[in-house]
Amino acid sequence: PRLSRFRQRRTQKGEQYVAEEKFAAGSGAHRQARRLAEVALQAGSAGDEATAGRLFAEANRTDPQAVQDVLQESSVDRSAHAGHAPDAVVGTQQEVPRQVFDILLTVNDATHRLTVDARTTLLDALRDRLHLTGTKRGCDLGQCGACTVLLDGRRINACLMLAVMARGHAITTVEGLSPDGRLHPVQQAFIERDAFQCGYCTPGQIMSAIGLISEGRAITDAMIREHMSGNICRCGAYTNIVDAVRDAAAAQAAKVGTAWQDATGDAAPEPATGNTARQEATHDTALQPALRDTARQEV
Repeated sequence: PRLSRFRQRRTQKGEQYVAEEKFAAGSGAHRQARRLAEVALQAGSAGDEATAGRLFAEANRTDPQAVQDVLQESSVDRSAHAGHAPDAVVGTQQEVPRQVFDILLTVNDATHRLTVDARTTLLDALRDRLHLTGTKRGCDLGQCGACTVLLDGRRINACLMLAVMARGHAITTVEGLSPDGRLHPVQQAFIERDAFQCGYCTPGQIMSAIGLISEGRAITDAMIREHMSGNICRCGAYTNIVDAVRDAAAAQAAKVGTAWQDATGDAAPEPATGNTARQEATHDTALQPALRDTARQEV
């Protein structure tokens, strides 16, 4: 009885192996037929009748069901493909999604003509095509902020935007902040405050700080921390980064005040700083959540 059970199990195993081999062979043939039918459709759309007919005939010999599946998925009228699929494909214009685009990107006040794949991100275009490597690649998920650039003056993550979406917009990277060789005030503040260690996240931090100041959200340290929270510094230089942003914002406010006085002859309104700004930002606890939600929606 024991030998009989052993032989029975061995027979069952053998039948299972044979079934698996047949299934694998069938799956391979199905995939091959699908691929041939897809290429035949492309050849027919391009007007190559001979190639389309030959490939369809070979695909039909391999797996007719695979050909029918491809025709059904390709949104081509299957009734036109009854019998001889190649004859119906001739002259049929398939609407194939574009995969390559010729675009013009305006980066740092310079226009660049590029031919890019539809899937190319703005980060890839800047680094790999335009060789502007100051924009860093971090997480590719929009979570670290290392790839921050300005799009029409607003902060964006370049890894989350396709290059074709940036057409018609002005892009500013860290390389465009000092075209005449003089450092941008935010760059100077980062140096004076020693607001970096390894420096990998620094370009993104600087670009985000510039956008933050232009948005008028660099009033208090708490606001700076809140609106710079999308830029991660793995070295932990956050305290000095906040100091640098605050200094740059104050310098910007002083510059605006001087320009106002030169233009009008009157002293500019005193900006809210220090404890006064903190009191103005927090004096109404009932209003504070609404202000915070509004700021997040704007971001």
